Amino acid sequence: LQPRKVLEVGAGDGSILGWLSQAGFSPELYAVEIAESALQLIRQKDIPQLKQALPFDGYAIPFPDNYFDLVI
Repeated sequence: LQPRKVLEVGAGDGSILGWLSQAGFSPELYAVEIAESALQLIRQKDIPQLKQALPFDGYAIPFPDNYFDLVI
């Protein structure tokens, strides 16, 4: 796999995103998370490839269809 845009749904504290970033897995990482406190933790990690970390209502992903190459 060589995905250019990866989304993690329910990203928690961003640990997986951090690992993907360190591994150079994808040039663009994105996150959606229900808990605002978790979003704050993700943003504090200063993950280089993280483009956006957005709130998520658990139903509708706030990106257009087919925007991502891989969703975790």
